[in-house]
Amino acid sequence: GRYCRGGTAEARPCGTGRVPTDARTECVAGRAGAACTLPPSAWAVAAYGVPVDWAWDFPSTRFQLPGEFPAAAQLGPAAPAADGVAFAGIRALRALVPRVPDYWFGWGASGKLQVVLSGQYTLCLDTDNSAALLLALGPGPAFTTVVDAGGWHAEPRKQCAAVALTSGHYRVKAYGLHAFGDVTIKITYQGPDTCGFEERM
Repeated sequence: GRYCRGGTAEARPCGTGRVPTDARTECVAGRAGAACTLPPSAWAVAAYGVPVDWAWDFPSTRFQLPGEFPAAAQLGPAAPAADGVAFAGIRALRALVPRVPDYWFGWGASGKLQVVLSGQYTLCLDTDNSAALLLALGPGPAFTTVVDAGGWHAEPRKQCAAVALTSGHYRVKAYGLHAFGDVTIKITYQGPDTCGFEERM
C-alpha cells in the first residue's frame, strides 16, 4: 500500500494494524489523498469461570454459547485493551487479564465503534471455539448479533458480516467460550473509515 505524507508517497504495509491517529493520508485508487484516521480503540476485556458442561458436550459437535456470563463468574476486573481485541495465544490474553485459566473459561469484550464516514462496513470475528459479535444499532439497550461463530471449531475460524452504518457511535460487544489448547481472539472491521483495509476495531 502507499501512504501520502506531505505530498510524497511513502510505501508502507497496509492492513497490518490500526492506522495511527496522526492522520497519515492514504493514496488508493480513486481516493488519492483521502484521510484515513481511526479513532482510538475503546475496549475492555474480561475472563469468566464457566462450568465444564457449558464448554464441552463431547462427543456431540454442538458447542453453543450459553449466553452472556454472570458477573459473579468474572475472574478479576475487566482490563482496557488500548490496541483493540487481537490476541494470538493464551499468553497474550493473560498479559492483559492475568487470571485467565489454562482451559475451560469464557471471555467477554465490550467497547465502542466510532463511524465517521457512512457506508458499508465488514465486521469480522476470528476465534477458535465458539463466539459471537454483537452491535447496538439503536439508542436502546438491545444488541443485534452480527457474527455468530457458534459451534465447535478447534482451529481459528474467521467469520464476517456486512453492515450498513451511518456516522455515529455504536456500542459493540463480543463473548465466547474456550475449551483447551491455545486461544485466538481477533475483532476487525473495514470500510470507508479504514480506506477499505481490514483493521483492528
